[in-house]
Amino acid sequence: MRVFVFVGRRLLLLALVMAIVSVLIFGIVQILPGDVAVMILGTSATPADLASLRRAMETSSDLNRLVRSPVFGAEDQARALKAVLEKMGAGELSIKFVLLLAQNGINPYLAIPFAVVLA
Repeated sequence: MRVFVFVGRRLLLLALVMAIVSVLIFGIVQILPGDVAVMILGTSATPADLASLRRAMETSSDLNRLVRSPVFGAEDQARALKAVLEKMGAGELSIKFVLLLAQNGINPYLAIPFAVVLA
């Protein structure tokens, strides 16, 4: 019986810690300054690709919500961003970078804040 109580407490603590960490990371992502287009496409993106993505994000609230929301998974974001980037005529390097992040399980919008927090 004592083992079940111990395991139950540990699981509750785990859930509490996960909730706190999630809120902290979400807060950090929202507070940190930076260009979302650069975070998504990377520093090797062409100026034309960056300008196109910025313009698309300014005009589309749905795209902005997709990129910023932690509700959507990295695969969903990558698939949608790939479609948007292809439609905008983005360079192949930019599209490959976004897909590489998704394949490695890295949300393009969270990659830089995670690196800052872990450094």
